[in-house]
Amino acid sequence: MKRILGILTCLLIFASTAFAAEASIENRKSTYNFQVNYPYITLENKEAANEINRFINKKIQAYRKVYNNHNYTLGILDYELKYEDDNFLSIVFTYWWYYQNAAHGMYNTSGIVFDKHTGKLVNLKHFVPELNVRNLKRMVQDGKLTIYNTNNKPITLAEPFALDRVSHSYYIDSDKSVYLIYQPYELASYADGNTYIKITQNDARKIEH
Repeated sequence: MKRILGILTCLLIFASTAFAAEASIENRKSTYNFQVNYPYITLENKEAANEINRFINKKIQAYRKVYNNHNYTLGILDYELKYEDDNFLSIVFTYWWYYQNAAHGMYNTSGIVFDKHTGKLVNLKHFVPELNVRNLKRMVQDGKLTIYNTNNKPITLAEPFALDRVSHSYYIDSDKSVYLIYQPYELASYADGNTYIKITQNDARKIEH
């Protein structure tokens, strides 16, 4: 698997250099009360790169619209590159927002996997084709799948929280394991942050429709 080789830091711009089919990912920033830190993707396949960058720009504008339509005092959009190989680019975006005099801020995390050949999003069913909320709940209840908090600590689903949907916000790792992302307060308390359900490829093969 080819990897991004390094990161050059210069003031507010971080640029990663790459060989051949690897994505070149330039970190760009804008400030004001709505602060954005986002990747600009360069690939040998320029059409695919343009498709990815268009999607990222739409995501930025959508979050900017949310910020403008609410009484927030600060909004921050950031990202993390989770995984890359010749076929896939897995990125996680997190948007934080703050109200005046709020006890704490709030945030939403979104995981996206791109096909580097087309620039299109890769549907969750590409990796776990038989997954639905019924078998997901059953596998968690039977201990075959684990819920992890933001510190990667296993946690138990407890009332009043309930697993009532399959999150299609996800990222992948080098083993093509899928990490379903759930938001704070969805499966656990705010202190647990984002929660994740990991589904390995072996787990995916065991899922019964």
